[in-house]
Parts: sequence; C-alpha cells; structure tokens
Amino acid sequence: MSNSNPGKTLYLDEDVNVLIADLLKARGFDALTVRDAGQLHASDED
Repeated sequence: MSNSNPGKTLYLDEDVNVLIADLLKARGFDALTVRDAGQLHASDED
C-alpha cells in the first residue's frame, strides 16, 4: 500500500495514542506526534 499524498505529514496531537502513529507509519503514511515534535503540553498558540 502506498501513500496517496506524498509530501503531506499527519500531525497527531497528544490526545491520539502514539500507537496510531506507529500503525500509520507502518502503512506508509508520514505521521508526526506532538511527543516526537517536542510539543507535549504546549498550548495551541505555541
């Protein structure tokens, strides 16, 4: 299965379980969690 949106990254906030990001990555999607981005507990304005 290939990603139909190359160059697009799914940004998953801290309310989404990091397992979801791992599963998406396993399916070929580019997924980034707030934890991976170093933004845990940051406000929306940050």
